[in-house]
Amino acid sequence: MEAYCHISDIPFCYLWTVYGHLPVYPDPALGDLGQIVPWPVLDDEYVREEAHSNRVDVIECCCCCDNFSFDAVLSCTANGDRHHFCFTCVKTYAETQIGLMKSDIGCFVFGGCGAVFDSDDLRGVLGLSTMNRLEKLKQDHEVRHAALEGLEECPFCGFKAICPDLDMYREFPCQNPVCRKMSCRLCREETHIPQTCEEFTKSKNENISAGHLLEEALTTALIVSCPDPTCRLPIEKNGGCNKLCCVRCGCVICSVCRQDISLLGYAHFGDSPRCPLFDVF
Repeated sequence: MEAYCHISDIPFCYLWTVYGHLPVYPDPALGDLGQIVPWPVLDDEYVREEAHSNRVDVIECCCCCDNFSFDAVLSCTANGDRHHFCFTCVKTYAETQIGLMKSDIGCFVFGGCGAVFDSDDLRGVLGLSTMNRLEKLKQDHEVRHAALEGLEECPFCGFKAICPDLDMYREFPCQNPVCRKMSCRLCREETHIPQTCEEFTKSKNENISAGHLLEEALTTALIVSCPDPTCRLPIEKNGGCNKLCCVRCGCVICSVCRQDISLLGYAHFGDSPRCPLFDVF
């Protein structure tokens, strides 16, 4: 079955592809270039790719290597040759960084160039919700590294504040208007004064089934909290060796003794009495 089109609409590359390896120009004997001539049917996907690759108003994404129009890419602020990324790659990279508890969204070209993205342009690509998550991570990072004395964090929402000495005030009143919970600064549960932490835990366990207690114990055994007092990020070990690394602060942890082994690394592990590198089942 033949398809038809105006010969003036046929790009030069298509005439070349269809009629042979040598360039073929419209024959003047055919008369007006607007007349109808037979069009050999080509593969639709091939036609689209060829037409897109021959456009002069497109630019290649430095991540996925696809071509996009100039208004569909985000460029870094490097001096000289800037690197360009499509919106999909930028969003995927941002979500990956958030998953790693990192807030820096700079140029991610292979090898790195050290440049960043304009904040307004980045906000337009990522949206307000993702930018708020990145800004919160950045604030948490700055506050954590400020090493403020008496800094406490709400265990339910992450709100931070400087509190009096622990001997004077055991409770943490969260000032986050969405949370407003009162928590114990010792066990990081909801406040239980006048009960001690031990009494509160015992009374809570009395109302829980044995099966639920077993599940909680197994979950607790799998989760290791970062030993850095300014971090305390819960880390779940789901395989591999017993050497863990905190994605937030970079602290190296032994999942057996749960100690900071940043200075020792693999030298911490070995035969008894040292901790085993791998669990033996």
